[in-house]
Amino acid sequence: QTIESFNSEIRHALVDPLSDELSRQWKSFRPQAAWNLIFDDQARLAIEMHGETRPYSSLSAGEKTVAFVLLRMALAIAFTSRDFILLDEPLEHLDPRTRRVLVSSLHHAVELGSIGQVIVSTYEEAMVRRLQQDGRTHAVYLPPS
Repeated sequence: QTIESFNSEIRHALVDPLSDELSRQWKSFRPQAAWNLIFDDQARLAIEMHGETRPYSSLSAGEKTVAFVLLRMALAIAFTSRDFILLDEPLEHLDPRTRRVLVSSLHHAVELGSIGQVIVSTYEEAMVRRLQQDGRTHAVYLPPS
């Protein structure tokens, strides 16, 4: 067996399913986006628009954060039997609109049954208070001691 065939098997068995899941998560997050998150030929995170592939570095800081969160969710869905994901302060570098959209997307993933539970830690008391009033979430605020 050659290294090329081994790489092909890995791509087919692991990278392609992960890429499909990541693409699905991205389209759920940004359904109107003209571009999509993919893995390039070297299995690196990239963006694709109209058949052209660009590196991950082409994303804005907020888009990179969202892509990383969605990648972690895609990894959990594609490669584990667990029904939850834990995200530690994924919102801290996002602008307010992107925070709301990401939290809404995480809600949507749970509502669709893509994942059973998303556990998010954040220092943002105001966001926790809003989530507590939402009715679709269970949010707990633990003040600093």
